[in-house]
Amino acid sequence: MVFETFLSPAYSSNVRGVGGDTLVNLRPEIAGPGAASERMWVHTPALRVFAPQTVTTACRALHLTGGGRVFQVAGTTLWEILSNGTRASRGAISSISGPVGIASNEDEMVLVDGVAGYLYNFAANTLALISDPEFPNGASTVCTVDGYFLVEEPGSIFIRWSELRNGATWPTLSRASAEAFPDIVSGVIAVAGEVWAFGTQSAQVFYDSGDVSQEFQAIKSAAIQIGTDARQSCAAARDSIYFLGSGPDGSARVFRTQGYSVQQISTPGIYGILSTASDLSGAVGRVHSFGGHTYYVLTIAAIEKTLVYDVDLGEWHERAWMDPDTGILSRWRGLHACFGHGYTLVGDSNGNAVYKLSDTDYRDEIPDRSGDWWILRERVFGHMGSEGKMVQYHNFEIHGRKGVGTVTGQGSAPVVMLSYSNDGGMTYGSSRELDVGALGQYDFRMRTVLCGQGRDRMWRLRMTDPIPVAWTMTTGDVRVLSR
Repeated sequence: MVFETFLSPAYSSNVRGVGGDTLVNLRPEIAGPGAASERMWVHTPALRVFAPQTVTTACRALHLTGGGRVFQVAGTTLWEILSNGTRASRGAISSISGPVGIASNEDEMVLVDGVAGYLYNFAANTLALISDPEFPNGASTVCTVDGYFLVEEPGSIFIRWSELRNGATWPTLSRASAEAFPDIVSGVIAVAGEVWAFGTQSAQVFYDSGDVSQEFQAIKSAAIQIGTDARQSCAAARDSIYFLGSGPDGSARVFRTQGYSVQQISTPGIYGILSTASDLSGAVGRVHSFGGHTYYVLTIAAIEKTLVYDVDLGEWHERAWMDPDTGILSRWRGLHACFGHGYTLVGDSNGNAVYKLSDTDYRDEIPDRSGDWWILRERVFGHMGSEGKMVQYHNFEIHGRKGVGTVTGQGSAPVVMLSYSNDGGMTYGSSRELDVGALGQYDFRMRTVLCGQGRDRMWRLRMTDPIPVAWTMTTGDVRVLSR
Protein backbone atom coordinates (compact mmCIF):
# COMPACT_ATOMS: atom_id res chain seq x y z
CA MET A 1 0.00 0.00 0.00
CA VAL A 2 1.00 3.62 -0.53
CA PHE A 3 1.57 5.55 2.70
CA GLU A 4 -0.50 8.59 1.76
CA THR A 5 0.59 10.79 4.67
CA PHE A 6 4.19 10.83 3.41
CA LEU A 7 3.44 13.52 0.81
CA SER A 8 0.79 15.41 2.76
CA PRO A 9 1.68 19.06 3.51
CA ALA A 10 3.79 19.31 6.66
CA TYR A 11 2.97 20.99 9.99
CA SER A 12 -0.66 19.91 10.12
CA SER A 13 -0.97 19.92 13.92
CA ASN A 14 0.66 21.53 16.94
CA VAL A 15 -0.20 18.76 19.42
CA ARG A 16 2.45 16.13 20.11
CA GLY A 17 0.99 12.68 19.96
CA VAL A 18 -1.62 13.92 17.49
CA GLY A 19 0.49 15.78 14.90
CA GLY A 20 4.20 16.35 14.76
CA ASP A 21 4.81 16.02 11.01
CA THR A 22 7.92 18.00 10.00
CA LEU A 23 9.96 18.80 6.90
CA VAL A 24 13.51 20.01 7.51
CA ASN A 25 15.92 20.90 4.69
CA LEU A 26 13.49 19.33 2.26
CA ARG A 27 10.92 21.24 0.23
CA PRO A 28 7.78 20.34 -1.70
CA GLU A 29 7.87 20.20 -5.47
CA ILE A 30 5.29 19.38 -8.13
CA ALA A 31 6.47 16.81 -10.66
CA GLY A 32 3.40 17.06 -12.86
CA PRO A 33 1.35 14.59 -14.90
CA GLY A 34 3.20 11.56 -16.23
CA ALA A 35 5.61 11.39 -13.30
CA ALA A 36 5.73 8.51 -10.83
CA SER A 37 4.09 10.89 -8.37
CA GLU A 38 2.75 14.39 -8.97
CA ARG A 39 4.24 15.54 -5.66
CA MET A 40 7.65 14.90 -4.19
CA TRP A 41 10.12 16.10 -1.57
CA VAL A 42 13.41 17.46 -2.90
CA HIS A 43 16.55 18.85 -1.26
CA THR A 44 16.77 22.51 -0.31
CA PRO A 45 19.70 24.48 -1.78
CA ALA A 46 23.10 24.50 -0.16
CA LEU A 47 24.95 27.60 1.06
CA ARG A 48 28.15 28.17 -0.95
CA VAL A 49 30.41 31.12 -0.16
CA PHE A 50 30.31 33.90 -2.77
CA ALA A 51 32.02 36.67 -0.80
CA PRO A 52 34.30 35.30 1.97
CA GLN A 53 33.99 36.29 5.60
CA THR A 54 36.31 39.07 6.73
CA VAL A 55 34.70 39.95 10.08
CA THR A 56 32.53 38.00 12.52
CA THR A 57 29.84 40.67 12.85
CA ALA A 58 26.54 39.45 11.40
CA CYS A 59 24.98 40.57 8.15
CA ARG A 60 22.38 43.26 8.89
CA ALA A 61 21.13 43.97 5.36
CA LEU A 62 21.62 42.88 1.75
CA HIS A 63 20.30 45.09 -1.03
CA LEU A 64 20.23 45.07 -4.82
CA THR A 65 19.98 48.48 -6.49
CA GLY A 66 18.21 49.21 -9.74
CA GLY A 67 21.63 49.53 -11.36
CA GLY A 68 22.58 45.98 -10.39
CA ARG A 69 24.93 46.87 -7.54
CA VAL A 70 24.82 44.75 -4.36
CA PHE A 71 25.35 46.28 -0.92
CA GLN A 72 25.69 44.66 2.48
CA VAL A 73 25.74 46.08 5.99
CA ALA A 74 27.68 44.00 8.52
CA GLY A 75 28.64 45.43 11.88
CA THR A 76 29.17 49.15 11.28
CA THR A 77 30.46 48.80 7.72
CA LEU A 78 28.62 49.32 4.45
CA TRP A 79 30.18 46.94 1.93
CA GLU A 80 29.68 46.72 -1.80
CA ILE A 81 29.76 43.09 -2.97
CA LEU A 82 31.39 43.01 -6.39
CA SER A 83 30.65 40.56 -9.19
CA ASN A 84 33.89 38.61 -8.64
CA GLY A 85 33.03 37.91 -4.99
CA THR A 86 35.32 40.56 -3.53
CA ARG A 87 34.08 43.43 -1.40
CA ALA A 88 34.80 47.13 -1.06
CA SER A 89 34.16 49.24 2.03
CA ARG A 90 31.83 52.16 1.25
CA GLY A 91 31.62 53.84 4.66
CA ALA A 92 30.34 53.24 8.17
CA ILE A 93 27.24 53.77 10.28
CA SER A 94 27.17 54.32 14.03
CA SER A 95 25.16 51.36 15.33
CA ILE A 96 26.70 47.91 15.61
CA SER A 97 23.78 45.45 15.59
CA GLY A 98 20.21 44.91 14.48
CA PRO A 99 18.66 44.88 10.99
CA VAL A 100 19.22 47.90 8.76
CA GLY A 101 16.58 49.20 6.37
CA ILE A 102 17.72 50.11 2.85
CA ALA A 103 15.89 51.60 -0.13
CA SER A 104 17.25 53.12 -3.34
CA ASN A 105 16.40 54.99 -6.51
CA GLU A 106 18.56 55.51 -9.59
CA ASP A 107 20.89 58.02 -7.92
CA GLU A 108 21.07 57.33 -4.21
CA MET A 109 20.32 54.98 -1.36
CA VAL A 110 18.92 55.67 2.10
CA LEU A 111 19.87 53.53 5.11
CA VAL A 112 18.17 53.59 8.53
CA ASP A 113 19.36 51.66 11.58
CA GLY A 114 17.01 52.71 14.38
CA VAL A 115 19.40 55.47 15.42
CA ALA A 116 20.05 57.70 12.42
CA GLY A 117 19.63 57.96 8.65
CA TYR A 118 22.35 57.84 6.00
CA LEU A 119 22.51 58.75 2.33
CA TYR A 120 24.74 56.97 -0.16
CA ASN A 121 25.49 58.67 -3.48
CA PHE A 122 26.10 56.14 -6.25
CA ALA A 123 28.12 58.44 -8.53
CA ALA A 124 30.47 59.68 -5.80
CA ASN A 125 30.50 56.42 -3.78
CA THR A 126 30.09 58.41 -0.57
CA LEU A 127 28.06 57.68 2.57
CA ALA A 128 26.95 60.60 4.73
CA LEU A 129 24.69 61.18 7.71
CA ILE A 130 21.34 62.74 6.81
CA SER A 131 21.72 66.09 8.57
CA ASP A 132 18.31 67.60 7.86
CA PRO A 133 16.84 68.32 11.34
CA GLU A 134 13.41 67.27 10.03
CA PHE A 135 14.59 63.73 9.35
CA PRO A 136 13.03 61.43 12.00
CA ASN A 137 16.09 59.87 13.59
CA GLY A 138 15.28 56.52 15.13
CA ALA A 139 13.47 55.18 12.06
CA SER A 140 14.14 51.49 11.39
CA THR A 141 12.37 50.93 8.06
CA VAL A 142 12.49 52.73 4.72
CA CYS A 143 10.89 52.24 1.31
CA THR A 144 10.53 54.09 -1.99
CA VAL A 145 7.43 54.96 -4.01
CA ASP A 146 7.43 57.14 -7.13
CA GLY A 147 10.86 58.58 -6.33
CA TYR A 148 10.11 59.46 -2.68
CA PHE A 149 11.80 57.85 0.32
CA LEU A 150 9.41 57.09 3.18
CA VAL A 151 10.08 56.15 6.82
CA GLU A 152 8.11 55.87 10.04
CA GLU A 153 8.27 58.70 12.55
CA PRO A 154 9.25 56.87 15.76
CA GLY A 155 6.82 57.04 18.66
CA SER A 156 4.04 58.65 16.64
CA ILE A 157 1.15 57.87 14.30
CA PHE A 158 2.95 59.54 11.36
CA ILE A 159 4.90 58.49 8.30
CA ARG A 160 7.38 60.91 6.70
CA TRP A 161 8.71 61.32 3.15
CA SER A 162 11.58 63.08 1.48
CA GLU A 163 11.68 65.55 -1.37
CA LEU A 164 11.23 63.93 -4.77
CA ARG A 165 14.43 62.03 -5.64
CA ASN A 166 16.29 63.71 -2.79
CA GLY A 167 16.91 61.63 0.31
CA ALA A 168 18.87 64.43 1.96
CA THR A 169 15.88 66.76 2.36
CA TRP A 170 12.76 66.02 4.45
CA PRO A 171 10.23 68.88 4.30
CA THR A 172 8.44 69.75 7.54
CA LEU A 173 4.95 69.22 6.14
CA SER A 174 5.75 65.97 4.32
CA ARG A 175 4.03 63.73 6.83
CA ALA A 176 0.72 61.91 7.15
CA SER A 177 -1.03 60.22 10.04
CA ALA A 178 -2.20 56.63 10.25
CA GLU A 179 -5.21 57.42 12.37
CA ALA A 180 -7.77 54.78 11.41
CA PHE A 181 -6.90 53.04 14.69
CA PRO A 182 -5.16 54.49 17.78
CA ASP A 183 -1.80 52.83 17.14
CA ILE A 184 1.85 53.88 16.92
CA VAL A 185 3.47 53.37 13.51
CA SER A 186 6.43 51.02 13.89
CA GLY A 187 7.37 50.39 10.26
CA VAL A 188 6.64 51.03 6.59
CA ILE A 189 6.82 48.79 3.54
CA ALA A 190 5.91 49.42 -0.10
CA VAL A 191 4.01 47.02 -2.33
CA ALA A 192 2.24 47.57 -5.67
CA GLY A 193 3.04 51.30 -5.57
CA GLU A 194 1.42 51.85 -2.17
CA VAL A 195 2.79 52.23 1.35
CA TRP A 196 1.63 50.12 4.27
CA ALA A 197 2.22 51.64 7.71
CA PHE A 198 2.25 48.93 10.38
CA GLY A 199 1.67 49.34 14.08
CA THR A 200 1.49 46.69 16.76
CA GLN A 201 -2.31 46.41 16.48
CA SER A 202 -3.18 47.70 13.02
CA ALA A 203 -2.01 48.70 9.54
CA GLN A 204 -3.08 51.46 7.17
CA VAL A 205 -2.40 52.01 3.46
CA PHE A 206 -1.28 55.25 1.79
CA TYR A 207 -1.06 56.18 -1.89
CA ASP A 208 0.65 58.88 -3.93
CA SER A 209 -2.19 61.35 -4.46
CA GLY A 210 -0.27 63.77 -6.69
CA ASP A 211 -1.34 66.61 -4.39
CA VAL A 212 1.80 68.68 -3.81
CA SER A 213 0.46 69.92 -0.46
CA GLN A 214 -0.07 66.35 0.83
CA GLU A 215 1.64 63.88 -1.49
CA PHE A 216 0.76 60.70 0.40
CA GLN A 217 -2.76 60.25 1.68
CA ALA A 218 -4.49 57.42 3.51
CA ILE A 219 -6.91 55.16 1.70
CA LYS A 220 -9.80 55.38 4.15
CA SER A 221 -11.16 51.95 3.34
CA ALA A 222 -7.73 50.30 3.49
CA ALA A 223 -7.05 49.72 7.16
CA ILE A 224 -6.83 46.41 8.99
CA GLN A 225 -7.02 45.66 12.68
CA ILE A 226 -4.06 43.27 12.69
CA GLY A 227 -0.55 44.59 13.27
CA THR A 228 2.85 43.23 14.18
CA ASP A 229 5.24 43.37 17.10
CA ALA A 230 7.98 42.19 14.71
CA ARG A 231 8.34 45.00 12.21
CA GLN A 232 11.33 43.32 10.57
CA SER A 233 9.12 40.34 9.74
CA CYS A 234 7.37 42.29 6.97
CA ALA A 235 8.43 41.39 3.43
CA ALA A 236 6.80 41.88 0.03
CA ALA A 237 6.29 39.30 -2.73
CA ARG A 238 3.83 39.03 -5.60
CA ASP A 239 1.94 42.22 -4.65
CA SER A 240 1.36 40.88 -1.13
CA ILE A 241 2.99 41.56 2.23
CA TYR A 242 3.95 38.64 4.46
CA PHE A 243 4.31 39.32 8.18
CA LEU A 244 4.24 37.85 11.64
CA GLY A 245 1.18 39.36 13.24
CA SER A 246 -1.16 38.93 16.15
CA GLY A 247 -4.64 37.54 15.82
CA PRO A 248 -7.63 38.92 17.76
CA ASP A 249 -6.67 36.76 20.75
CA GLY A 250 -3.10 38.07 20.74
CA SER A 251 -1.51 34.79 19.66
CA ALA A 252 1.12 34.87 16.94
CA ARG A 253 0.12 34.02 13.38
CA VAL A 254 1.72 34.51 9.96
CA PHE A 255 -0.41 36.53 7.56
CA ARG A 256 -0.31 37.79 4.01
CA THR A 257 -2.23 40.69 2.55
CA GLN A 258 -4.68 40.17 -0.31
CA GLY A 259 -5.70 43.52 -1.63
CA TYR A 260 -6.71 45.42 1.49
CA SER A 261 -7.54 42.36 3.56
CA VAL A 262 -5.38 39.71 5.22
CA GLN A 263 -5.31 35.93 5.20
CA GLN A 264 -3.70 33.68 7.78
CA ILE A 265 -1.15 31.32 6.20
CA SER A 266 0.33 29.72 9.31
CA THR A 267 -0.86 26.17 9.95
CA PRO A 268 -1.53 24.69 13.40
CA GLY A 269 1.95 23.15 13.35
CA ILE A 270 3.58 26.49 12.54
CA TYR A 271 1.53 28.14 15.27
CA GLY A 272 2.78 25.48 17.66
CA ILE A 273 6.38 26.37 16.85
CA LEU A 274 5.73 30.10 17.21
CA SER A 275 4.00 29.59 20.55
CA THR A 276 7.24 28.24 22.07
CA ALA A 277 8.89 31.66 21.76
CA SER A 278 8.49 34.07 24.67
CA ASP A 279 9.47 37.04 22.48
CA LEU A 280 8.92 37.24 18.73
CA SER A 281 9.73 40.93 18.30
CA GLY A 282 13.16 40.16 16.85
CA ALA A 283 11.87 37.88 14.07
CA VAL A 284 13.20 38.74 10.61
CA GLY A 285 11.25 37.99 7.44
CA ARG A 286 12.83 38.20 4.00
CA VAL A 287 11.87 37.01 0.52
CA HIS A 288 13.98 35.30 -2.11
CA SER A 289 13.32 33.34 -5.28
CA PHE A 290 15.13 30.19 -6.33
CA GLY A 291 14.45 27.28 -8.64
CA GLY A 292 11.21 28.73 -9.95
CA HIS A 293 9.73 29.30 -6.48
CA THR A 294 9.41 32.36 -4.26
CA TYR A 295 9.93 31.89 -0.53
CA TYR A 296 9.08 33.91 2.54
CA VAL A 297 11.83 33.09 5.04
CA LEU A 298 11.02 33.82 8.68
CA THR A 299 14.01 33.58 11.03
CA ILE A 300 13.29 33.49 14.77
CA ALA A 301 16.56 33.68 16.68
CA ALA A 302 14.78 33.38 20.04
CA ILE A 303 13.96 29.73 19.34
CA GLU A 304 16.70 29.01 16.74
CA LYS A 305 14.19 28.30 13.99
CA THR A 306 13.88 29.26 10.33
CA LEU A 307 10.39 28.72 8.90
CA VAL A 308 9.95 28.93 5.12
CA TYR A 309 6.68 29.47 3.26
CA ASP A 310 6.54 28.53 -0.42
CA VAL A 311 4.52 31.36 -1.96
CA ASP A 312 3.79 29.32 -5.09
CA LEU A 313 2.64 26.12 -3.40
CA GLY A 314 1.27 27.54 -0.14
CA GLU A 315 3.22 25.08 2.02
CA TRP A 316 5.79 25.28 4.81
CA HIS A 317 9.16 23.70 5.47
CA GLU A 318 12.11 24.43 7.73
CA ARG A 319 15.72 25.22 6.94
CA ALA A 320 18.40 24.55 9.49
CA TRP A 321 22.15 24.67 9.97
CA MET A 322 23.98 21.80 11.63
CA ASP A 323 26.67 22.95 14.05
CA PRO A 324 29.99 21.36 12.98
CA ASP A 325 31.10 20.91 16.60
CA THR A 326 27.93 19.64 18.28
CA GLY A 327 25.75 18.28 15.46
CA ILE A 328 22.84 20.30 16.87
CA LEU A 329 20.42 21.93 14.44
CA SER A 330 19.86 25.66 14.72
CA ARG A 331 18.34 28.40 12.56
CA TRP A 332 19.54 28.57 8.97
CA ARG A 333 22.58 30.81 8.58
CA GLY A 334 21.14 32.50 5.50
CA LEU A 335 19.35 35.66 6.63
CA HIS A 336 18.95 38.75 4.42
CA ALA A 337 18.65 38.03 0.70
CA CYS A 338 18.64 39.53 -2.79
CA PHE A 339 19.29 38.45 -6.37
CA GLY A 340 22.56 39.83 -7.69
CA HIS A 341 25.45 38.98 -10.02
CA GLY A 342 23.45 36.08 -11.44
CA TYR A 343 22.81 34.32 -8.14
CA THR A 344 20.37 34.28 -5.25
CA LEU A 345 22.58 35.78 -2.54
CA VAL A 346 22.02 35.54 1.21
CA GLY A 347 23.93 37.08 4.08
CA ASP A 348 25.36 35.08 6.96
CA SER A 349 23.77 35.51 10.38
CA ASN A 350 27.11 34.81 12.10
CA GLY A 351 29.48 36.96 10.03
CA ASN A 352 29.76 39.07 6.90
CA ALA A 353 30.10 36.16 4.46
CA VAL A 354 27.69 36.26 1.53
CA TYR A 355 26.49 32.93 0.16
CA LYS A 356 25.06 31.95 -3.19
CA LEU A 357 22.35 29.30 -3.16
CA SER A 358 23.25 26.14 -5.07
CA ASP A 359 20.98 23.33 -6.20
CA THR A 360 23.92 21.22 -7.40
CA ASP A 361 25.92 21.20 -4.16
CA TYR A 362 24.70 19.14 -1.23
CA ARG A 363 26.80 20.42 1.66
CA ASP A 364 26.89 23.83 3.29
CA GLU A 365 30.20 25.63 3.06
CA ILE A 366 31.57 26.81 6.39
CA PRO A 367 32.67 30.46 6.00
CA ASP A 368 34.72 30.82 9.19
CA ARG A 369 36.81 27.69 8.70
CA SER A 370 37.86 25.59 5.74
CA GLY A 371 35.69 22.81 4.39
CA ASP A 372 32.04 21.83 4.06
CA TRP A 373 29.52 20.43 6.49
CA TRP A 374 26.59 18.05 6.42
CA ILE A 375 23.04 19.10 5.79
CA LEU A 376 20.61 17.01 7.84
CA ARG A 377 17.39 16.40 5.92
CA GLU A 378 14.37 15.08 7.79
CA ARG A 379 10.80 14.09 7.06
CA VAL A 380 8.50 13.00 9.87
CA PHE A 381 5.12 12.06 8.48
CA GLY A 382 1.67 11.57 9.80
CA HIS A 383 -0.08 8.98 11.87
CA MET A 384 -0.93 5.56 10.49
CA GLY A 385 -3.32 3.10 12.07
CA SER A 386 -6.56 1.21 11.57
CA GLU A 387 -9.23 2.31 14.04
CA GLY A 388 -7.13 1.35 17.03
CA LYS A 389 -6.28 -2.12 15.76
CA MET A 390 -2.74 -3.44 15.72
CA VAL A 391 -1.08 -3.08 12.30
CA GLN A 392 1.87 -5.23 11.24
CA TYR A 393 4.38 -3.65 8.85
CA HIS A 394 6.16 -6.32 6.83
CA ASN A 395 8.37 -3.88 4.88
CA PHE A 396 8.97 -0.23 4.08
CA GLU A 397 10.22 1.24 0.79
CA ILE A 398 11.13 4.75 -0.38
CA HIS A 399 10.52 5.53 -4.05
CA GLY A 400 12.39 8.24 -5.88
CA ARG A 401 15.79 9.16 -7.22
CA LYS A 402 18.46 6.46 -6.78
CA GLY A 403 21.97 5.72 -7.97
CA VAL A 404 23.24 9.26 -7.41
CA GLY A 405 25.96 8.58 -4.83
CA THR A 406 29.36 10.24 -4.95
CA VAL A 407 32.42 8.60 -6.51
CA THR A 408 34.39 8.51 -3.27
CA GLY A 409 34.07 9.58 0.34
CA GLN A 410 30.86 10.31 2.18
CA GLY A 411 27.96 9.60 -0.13
CA SER A 412 29.64 6.80 -2.08
CA ALA A 413 27.44 4.36 -0.15
CA PRO A 414 24.51 6.66 0.74
CA VAL A 415 21.84 5.68 3.24
CA VAL A 416 18.56 6.97 4.63
CA MET A 417 18.15 6.52 8.37
CA LEU A 418 14.69 5.17 9.19
CA SER A 419 13.14 5.14 12.65
CA TYR A 420 9.57 4.87 13.79
CA SER A 421 7.36 5.63 16.76
CA ASN A 422 4.47 3.54 18.05
CA ASP A 423 3.25 6.18 20.51
CA GLY A 424 2.23 8.93 18.10
CA GLY A 425 5.66 10.51 17.77
CA MET A 426 6.40 10.93 21.47
CA THR A 427 9.43 8.59 21.33
CA TYR A 428 11.34 6.88 18.54
CA GLY A 429 13.27 3.64 18.46
CA SER A 430 16.78 3.14 17.12
CA SER A 431 17.47 3.85 13.46
CA ARG A 432 18.04 1.36 10.70
CA GLU A 433 19.85 2.25 7.49
CA LEU A 434 18.22 1.93 4.07
CA ASP A 435 20.76 1.78 1.25
CA VAL A 436 20.07 4.36 -1.45
CA GLY A 437 22.29 2.75 -4.07
CA ALA A 438 25.79 3.63 -5.16
CA LEU A 439 26.50 5.79 -8.21
CA GLY A 440 24.84 4.25 -11.27
CA GLN A 441 22.58 1.81 -9.41
CA TYR A 442 19.44 3.38 -10.82
CA ASP A 443 17.24 0.32 -10.30
CA PHE A 444 18.16 -0.07 -6.63
CA ARG A 445 15.32 -0.50 -4.12
CA MET A 446 15.46 1.63 -0.95
CA ARG A 447 13.80 -1.03 1.16
CA THR A 448 13.84 -2.68 4.57
CA VAL A 449 11.78 -5.53 6.04
CA LEU A 450 10.31 -6.60 9.38
CA CYS A 451 9.26 -3.18 10.61
CA GLY A 452 7.27 -4.35 13.63
CA GLN A 453 3.75 -3.49 14.56
CA GLY A 454 1.83 -0.70 16.25
CA ARG A 455 -1.54 0.98 16.66
CA ASP A 456 -0.36 4.57 16.13
CA ARG A 457 2.68 4.56 13.85
CA MET A 458 4.76 7.55 12.76
CA TRP A 459 7.82 7.28 10.52
CA ARG A 460 10.95 9.44 10.50
CA LEU A 461 13.44 9.61 7.64
CA ARG A 462 16.81 11.32 7.99
CA MET A 463 19.72 11.75 5.59
CA THR A 464 23.09 13.51 5.81
CA ASP A 465 24.83 12.11 2.72
CA PRO A 466 25.65 14.85 0.16
CA ILE A 467 23.47 13.64 -2.71
CA PRO A 468 20.41 15.02 -4.52
CA VAL A 469 17.05 14.02 -3.07
CA ALA A 470 13.75 13.46 -4.87
CA TRP A 471 11.43 11.24 -2.85
CA THR A 472 8.13 10.53 -4.59
CA MET A 473 6.33 8.13 -2.25
CA THR A 474 6.70 5.47 0.43
CA THR A 475 5.02 2.08 0.33
CA GLY A 476 4.83 -1.04 2.45
CA ASP A 477 3.10 -4.37 2.89
CA VAL A 478 0.87 -4.18 5.94
CA ARG A 479 -1.56 -6.46 7.71
CA VAL A 480 -4.30 -5.35 10.07
CA LEU A 481 -4.51 -7.74 12.98
CA SER A 482 -7.77 -8.64 14.68
CA ARG A 483 -6.71 -7.42 18.11
